[in-house]
Amino acid sequence: NFDESICSTILPSIRGGVYDLAVALLKSIMVFVLFHWYSRLGHFLYTIELIILFLPDMKLHFHSISNIEDYLLMQS
Repeated sequence: NFDESICSTILPSIRGGVYDLAVALLKSIMVFVLFHWYSRLGHFLYTIELIILFLPDMKLHFHSISNIEDYLLMQS
């Protein structure tokens, strides 16, 4: 009975956290791919808009944001 209560309370929250993290990671990967692709074409404004759109989902990924800034500095 004790094991069942652990499974019913802890496991769903862990699964939810993993799912949220996976979604956030996927979005940040998409941003990187699109950023790289559009920066080659010179569409910086569109890229910056994309980054702003995805920022709320990247609270856990501040290092990703600083990498994007470093990339921007290198390109300019």
